[in-house]
Amino acid sequence: MTEFGFETSAKHASENLFSHLTVENVGDYIQIKRNAKARFYRIKISQNAQVMLVIPYGGNIEAALDFVHKKADWIQGAVRQAKAQTPELKENSQLNFYLFTMTLVASDRSKVVSDRSGAHLELQVERELFLQTNRNKLHAMVLKISEAYLQLWGKELLIEQANQLASEKALKVEAFKVRSQSSLWGSCSATNTISLNIHLMRLDKKLRDYVICHELAHIVHKNHSRDFWRYLNQIFPGAKAADKILRRLNPKLLTGVTIS
Repeated sequence: MTEFGFETSAKHASENLFSHLTVENVGDYIQIKRNAKARFYRIKISQNAQVMLVIPYGGNIEAALDFVHKKADWIQGAVRQAKAQTPELKENSQLNFYLFTMTLVASDRSKVVSDRSGAHLELQVERELFLQTNRNKLHAMVLKISEAYLQLWGKELLIEQANQLASEKALKVEAFKVRSQSSLWGSCSATNTISLNIHLMRLDKKLRDYVICHELAHIVHKNHSRDFWRYLNQIFPGAKAADKILRRLNPKLLTGVTIS
């Protein structure tokens, strides 16, 4: 079964274009984007598991549907993988971070309400953001607000954890810096200044320990040679296994957050 949807805006109505479609066993909401510069039909899966079908100039819905059906298995696999990393945000969901909880509440306008301890946040968001079409906007809002609170409550704790590990491993660090990064969990400069991603505070302590030890190991070995991995495994046994887990995680997603 296939269902089509239209945008109600004047822009799209005048063009009489389908804005989205539903394909049984493939996707409940597949966004359609026509691109005059595109040469081929393409499927894009966002980090939040939203499916977009790109139709090239001169393309048509019949050919696009045929393309979607041919790519059905790939689409389903990619969506499963994205959903595994990204919790589904719904009205009244409670997001459990390491330092606080956040409850999503539908409201007429968006604002954040915190209790006195700061341990629980109520994120009031406009109702329309809970629609599937606005999934990316809601995710981005939650990520931005949670990042601000992680900076407020977690920065000193992360530096304290890093200093403790550096002392235990008898390694001299020029300085620890904590900031928000979109791709790297951590880095070590040529002068032994270690930068750590504030989003590490969403992960469990063992993974945070691994990232810190990984960057500490770069004080001794400024590369990823066999000697580096041998040394890292000495200061953090099971480094390869931890690295494999970390590679599946993405700082730009709500990795490490559970929902109740």
